[in-house]
Amino acid sequence: MNNFSITAENIGKQYQIKKGQRYGTLKETIYRMLNPFQYQKKIAIDNETDERIWALKDVSFSISQGEVVGLIGRNGAGKSTLLKIIAGITTPTTGKAIVAGKIGCLLEVGAGFHPFLTGRENIFLSGSILGLSRADIKKKFDEIVAFAEIENFIDTQIKYYSSGMYTRLAFAVAAHMVVDILIVDEVLSVGDIAFQKKCLGTMDEAASDGRTVLFVSHNMSTIKRLCSRGILFHEGKMIMDAKIDNIVSQYLDNYLDTPSQKTWTYSESPGNNHVRLLSIRAKNIQDATIQSIDIRDKVGIEIIYQMNELNQWPLVIVHFINAEWLHLFSSHDYYHKQFSFIHSNSEICSTCWIPGHLFNQGRIYIHLEIITLSPQKNHVTLKDIISFEIVDQRRLEEMKGPFGGQWPGVMRPDLKWDIKQNKTMFPVKLNR
Repeated sequence: MNNFSITAENIGKQYQIKKGQRYGTLKETIYRMLNPFQYQKKIAIDNETDERIWALKDVSFSISQGEVVGLIGRNGAGKSTLLKIIAGITTPTTGKAIVAGKIGCLLEVGAGFHPFLTGRENIFLSGSILGLSRADIKKKFDEIVAFAEIENFIDTQIKYYSSGMYTRLAFAVAAHMVVDILIVDEVLSVGDIAFQKKCLGTMDEAASDGRTVLFVSHNMSTIKRLCSRGILFHEGKMIMDAKIDNIVSQYLDNYLDTPSQKTWTYSESPGNNHVRLLSIRAKNIQDATIQSIDIRDKVGIEIIYQMNELNQWPLVIVHFINAEWLHLFSSHDYYHKQFSFIHSNSEICSTCWIPGHLFNQGRIYIHLEIITLSPQKNHVTLKDIISFEIVDQRRLEEMKGPFGGQWPGVMRPDLKWDIKQNKTMFPVKLNR
């Protein structure tokens, strides 16, 4: 007898896109009442011309009890649709999902909350919607409030809550459900850092308690920490089912389309009347645009922008993010400009150089900001604007010495070592 918590058998979901859909007029309503057969014929003709898309197609897999599985893919790949089918919120067009055990869903933080009710009242309302009995809610009430850290505001209408307080309370209710299968869809990206850490701890506890967890996130670091297995989706199809490290690598290598160079015409360029970003690219010391670069070589991030009618230098800030969405470090050009004369209405080329042997292997993403400080104003803010790959082309012996496997750590600097041998009274023989 199998011990599967979730089995998906040839699941497909098709949606019909209505063309030119609008509300009917009074005249159309009367016509529909007086001529029902002609109206139904018209509807049938319209349905034939409507476009149909498959959000999911031929998806099959099985998940054993106690497994923690991450669903990975770009927006629109079909992940959320699949979760809704498994949870019973949406019916599939083809196939079926077989679920063994009670499901707890956290597909949308705050589902079931009412803005005119207090936090206390919403705990009972949301808990009931999520499947908790009133007696269970009473038992867990103090734990929920303590988790959310809103003791002083529990009897305040939640329309007065900040977004952070709202999020804390919503997750606290969902986290205290007693379920066999927990489904979480991209809700841990909200809230402050401390709260996210607490949520991840709750997810870890759910996994260690033997509950099955289905988790969707675009944060590769989080998904690798929580999950042992992953399923990759692209355009509604299941591409790969494997260990989470292999799935993340496949996704980052083949299903992200961030280029290493972007260029704009002046009229289309990001910015405003004071600063316009014209281009950004990753390049090598030969001034060639690169898609990838050897780990030993310097890499430059070149930013070209137009400066108009400014009496101060704009500050260019480059943020370096790795493939697991960890912020590695940032750099700015403030001190390099302070003693230079400002020519307004000029084109500026600013390049940040990163030495070789600093990054580890993998893909690096660039976030860019261009601001002025007095007064502070953001002129350009772009995330994941370009990316490039760090590769190590050396022989294995040169790369890692006696060590095999992936070199650990976020950064991989080539540091200087001083080695001295002190004289000893007795010579030491080395075995060869």
